[in-house]
Formats: sequence, C-alpha cells, structure tokens
Amino acid sequence: MSEKRRYYRGPFRTRQTLRMPKLNNWAALSQHRRYLPNLVTAHCKRTANVKGIAARQSPSHSYPMKLMHIWQRDLLLALVRLIAGAYPVWHCAAPTATQKLYFSNHTSHIDTLAILAALPRELRDAVRPVAARDYWDSGRIKRHIARNLLNAVLIDRRRETEGDPLDPVRDALAHGHSIIIFPEGTRGADALPQAFRSGLFHLASEFPKVALTPVYLENLQRIMPKGAIWPIPLICKVHVGAAETLRDGEEKAPFLVRMRDTVIALFQSAHRN
Repeated sequence: MSEKRRYYRGPFRTRQTLRMPKLNNWAALSQHRRYLPNLVTAHCKRTANVKGIAARQSPSHSYPMKLMHIWQRDLLLALVRLIAGAYPVWHCAAPTATQKLYFSNHTSHIDTLAILAALPRELRDAVRPVAARDYWDSGRIKRHIARNLLNAVLIDRRRETEGDPLDPVRDALAHGHSIIIFPEGTRGADALPQAFRSGLFHLASEFPKVALTPVYLENLQRIMPKGAIWPIPLICKVHVGAAETLRDGEEKAPFLVRMRDTVIALFQSAHRN
C-alpha cells in the first residue's frame, strides 16, 4: 500500500508530519478506520517526550484525549447549555490559559458540567474537576463521563483507602492542570454556600502561584435540586470573579471565611443585576 504525507497540528502548535496509508476504496477505509487516531495519539506522546514535557497521566486517564471522547464531551456540554443555559458572566478580565483553581458553590450534580460549559472550548482540556469517587465511579455511564469525558480527579471522601484524599488533586496541580473544586464538600439546598472546609486552604498554601478563582452558580439549586432526576428548564448563569491569593501569614479560619465571602459577593452582584 502506497504512503503519502499528511500534516497534523499537534498540541504544541508545531507542524508535525504523519505517515498514513493512501486509502483507495471503501473496503480499505473500513479496514483502517482506526489507523489515524492511534497514530496521532502515539505521535503526540512521542513529541511530548522529545520536548521534555511528560505526558499528562493519572491512574484513570492519560492524555491526549481520544477524538471520540472530545466530541462526546462537547456534545454533553452543548446539551447542558441547551437545557440550563450556563451563560458565563465575567466579573474580571477575559479568561486566559493561566493555571487556576476554580472554587464554587455546590448545589447539584451538573455543577461541574455548567462550569466547563461556560469556559471557552480551548481552555477545557487543561481543566480537571474534582469529583467524589463513591458517586462517579459507581456506574458504567458515570464512570465513562468522569474518566473519559471530563478527565476528573476522583477523590476518596470517605477515606476508605490510606493516604490523604487531596493527594490526587496535588498531583494534578503539580502537572500544570487547572482544577474545579467545591469547598463545601457536599451539595447544599440553599442559594448561599455552606461553610468551606479546610482543603482549599491546604491547596492554596502548597500552590501559592495558582490563581484562586471564585465562581457562583446562579439558579442551579432550582434547575437540578438535590434528589431530582430530571432538570427543570430554567436559565443558569456562571459568575466568575477576580483571582484571589492567600495573604502572607493568613490563618486557615479567616482565609476560608474570606473565600466564601468572595462567592457570596458574586451572588449579591448577580441579584443586583
């Protein structure tokens, strides 16, 4: 089978040459329909190693994402936009590729999807939501969404295994990913967030260069309340605030109160408008 050169623009925005078979008929196309995705995956990993950039991997997922999974993710997020809106409201400068730790109020199982749907498409690949392993790893469909479509960082909130539950989050931050975290630790039924737990403080202390970005999800407690199976068609807005940092010498308790207040400030701004 003769070969010809094709070009693929890889993750490092360089013009990379791929070798692929010249397919002359539908039978050959059907026989080699999986050739290109496997070749692209291997080529991207090889390019990452050559450039000294380790392939980003976790126990449940490895980069680059399969093209089929990217399509499925974008289709899922488009469905969220259709049902809930998830319109972004930027209370700060336009979003950039800077590493961020997004922290938000938590009222439903589609909170993560709403935040990802509000982000620009070119930023989604670098953002990993933190999710509870006991929920998202409990069924085939939920496991597929968490591991393959969202590249979620699964944590053991019940401490059924040894080690710190935040260790997978630390690993993701150390590899340059942005993170979505819900500091309340569990879903609430009210518009205002509950008290924040200490995990946000520990991550801010260990990764001081990561921008702490508050997010307020407006109306999601009404669209998909706790215990609901089907969403109610209302409009949700995703309010994103200016980046915060841990101040020098700031203690845990006042820091957590201040971070919660930044989310409440977005809530107040949303209701003034």
